[in-house]
Amino acid sequence: MLQQKELLTKLDREQPNNLGAGDRLVALYTVGYHFPYIQDNPQENIKFRQQVAQVCQANLEIACEEEINRYHHRHTNIPKVNVGENYLKIGYISSCLRRHSVGWLARALFKHHDRERFKIYAYMLGAIQTNDGLQKWYINHADVVHQYGLVQIEVAEQIYHDQIDILIDIDSLTTTSTCSIMGLKTAPVVCNSSTTTRNLFIAAG
Repeated sequence: MLQQKELLTKLDREQPNNLGAGDRLVALYTVGYHFPYIQDNPQENIKFRQQVAQVCQANLEIACEEEINRYHHRHTNIPKVNVGENYLKIGYISSCLRRHSVGWLARALFKHHDRERFKIYAYMLGAIQTNDGLQKWYINHADVVHQYGLVQIEVAEQIYHDQIDILIDIDSLTTTSTCSIMGLKTAPVVCNSSTTTRNLFIAAG
């Protein structure tokens, strides 16, 4: 663990900007995920997580500059569809909307939204067509559902075209699947911390 801390400190000092946006960068997002299991030092653990996230974000913005600029200017690039309703589009992205501990715990987020104020979109990653009752439950409790196998740029493009107002990553650092998608900032507001998700759950009630 000491060697890994030294390498992360070196990473922060050197600030490499040639990592691209492929699998190597995605894996880097969670390189220190195990620290809280080994040491009870939240200040240091968070510091390393933030430093790694900053390096990843900087490299993602360099590698995907064109896409990010397009996503940031979506309101001028894509006309807002007049649906005759005044509501926010909330997108939940996760690989765990199925028989999984996260899947069981997140049900209230979908069930208790005020449907006159919010329209719920589900972006289900790794959603293999299986006999999973909980996965079917999520499909039935979302207004719009998109199911994917492997995570690709098509997910970010779909979020962009759906014109999501708030995008929430339910998995956080449970998986690396959503890290780069969140980093592209395809929605005006993106949330991937457990605290933010908890606050939105309270507001949804």
